[in-house]
Amino acid sequence: MKQFVLDYLAAQFSLSDRFVCHQRGSGDNDLLITLADHAKIAICIVNRSIRLSEIRQRYEANTRRRIHTLFIVDGRMVPDHADEVNPPQWMSALHTLTMGRVYAYWCDGREVTIRPLHMEWRWGGSPRGVEYGDSVEVHSLRPERLHAATRDIDGDFAVAVFGEGAFWKQRSEDGEAAFDYSWRNWSFGGARHSTASEDGNAGWTPWEEFQRHYGSTGSDERWQRSEQSPRSPRPNHNTARHYAILGVPLTASMEEVKQAYRRMARAYHPDLHPDEVDEYTAKMAEVNMAFEAIMNARR
Repeated sequence: MKQFVLDYLAAQFSLSDRFVCHQRGSGDNDLLITLADHAKIAICIVNRSIRLSEIRQRYEANTRRRIHTLFIVDGRMVPDHADEVNPPQWMSALHTLTMGRVYAYWCDGREVTIRPLHMEWRWGGSPRGVEYGDSVEVHSLRPERLHAATRDIDGDFAVAVFGEGAFWKQRSEDGEAAFDYSWRNWSFGGARHSTASEDGNAGWTPWEEFQRHYGSTGSDERWQRSEQSPRSPRPNHNTARHYAILGVPLTASMEEVKQAYRRMARAYHPDLHPDEVDEYTAKMAEVNMAFEAIMNARR
């Protein structure tokens, strides 16, 4: 079946002017595609159990060679629509590296169908809900760049997707757009509602705007007084957990706490992860909660 899938993909790519050539069995990659703009995409077909280390090494090696990578998994290896699952590490890694989805293929003997599936992130390690998107258009394959910052996958990678967008965040039946996350809708204590005009500024750069508002908090007089005579945190379980979330010791200075918070914001802010907003919204909420608790304890 793997050979049939590769034959089918090669035939489809040859029908489009966007793809100038393809090469079979190029090193560890099953199919190497060259686009008209000279970008290269390596396709890897997975029809067996695969280790996380294999995935990571393949992406790292191809990225060093400026080759974008896409894994497509046998449909018999993935959960069904609406299932509740705790995915294995390798599947979670592909979900991250393919920008919030895993591509799976099915073959009926005449043609190949490829569909993306998204696994909704849920708080506390609960089973993740599975949602499928529509069949992809093979000709829409495109290269992308991704910065990942998870426990298993960390770094900048050259990746590829079929360009179907975040299908799991489509408009509801009544036509209402899904909530568009922005740091403007967030306070240290939790989410707040915003007006439509707040998020409508053209040319807005999320991190620059975030840093301009929250990055200057070190000049706040209240915080300066706290730094001059910091109050020792009460040594209870919750306090220790808040410091652990920010990755600093209980004896950290106010400046160290603020630096840790800004570092975590750069890693987890949802505006920087548009294809995994739900997951990073929850992570950022935890960081905000810990930061606010530490600030309150030191006033």
